[in-house]
Amino acid sequence: MLSWIVRKQIEAARARRNDASELDPERIKLVVSEALEKGQLETIPTPSIRPLVSGLRYLQLAFNEDWAQARRILPSIPRSERILIEAGTPYIKREGLAGIRAMRARWPGHIVADLKASDGGDEEAVMVRQVGATAPTVLGS
Repeated sequence: MLSWIVRKQIEAARARRNDASELDPERIKLVVSEALEKGQLETIPTPSIRPLVSGLRYLQLAFNEDWAQARRILPSIPRSERILIEAGTPYIKREGLAGIRAMRARWPGHIVADLKASDGGDEEAVMVRQVGATAPTVLGS
């Protein structure tokens, strides 16, 4: 859903500019920011979840397939603040931000988005946060 709306915003911006050239990344950020401010993009507020406690053990369950698998398994996982659900890199590549949003709709606890971004990680972290992830993982220096 989010990518469709962003594509529509980009197409509208191109039409206003009256040319077929690609929009630069700064322009895309501006279009998305404007859409968010106008309420044209749906974001999911991050639930109020207690922060992780150092020294306490947690179980992190990774979903690396697709939404069908996650939809089938998530309801059977006991609700616990000590269980972290991970949207794995292959899952995110298949399902996109909509996949994380769908997980948020079914899981009230922590959701880890494993992005594997080596550049632009800060931007991707903000994107997954807006759709409900509580902890992104990225590469970087």
